[in-house]
Amino acid sequence: MSGFVEKPEPVEVPGLQHLHTGKVRDLYRNERGELVMVASDRISAYDWVLPTEIPEKGKILTQLSLWWFDLLADLVPNHVLSSELPPAPPPTGKAAPWCAGRCGWSRSNAWHVAI
Repeated sequence: MSGFVEKPEPVEVPGLQHLHTGKVRDLYRNERGELVMVASDRISAYDWVLPTEIPEKGKILTQLSLWWFDLLADLVPNHVLSSELPPAPPPTGKAAPWCAGRCGWSRSNAWHVAI
């Protein structure tokens, strides 16, 4: 069994369609079909999202993932296009600080199989 203490409302980001809210990340798609994954500060433990957040956790998770993708890019192709939001109207209001440093922009059909 898994769940949220209280399921968060998705943040509306201009130019992006909200697809899914997970335990820690939110998934969006732009009009070209590219995906934007945004890491939140939510905490997940034993398949439950706890009510307390860790400040800047989403930024740290995103930057750590991007560092590894960049380091290994010459060895293994990956799905990452950028760490910035795709070209669209810039986020405003609640979405502006929420997206800063937390975004991974990727191809939506870039799954690679290692044999």
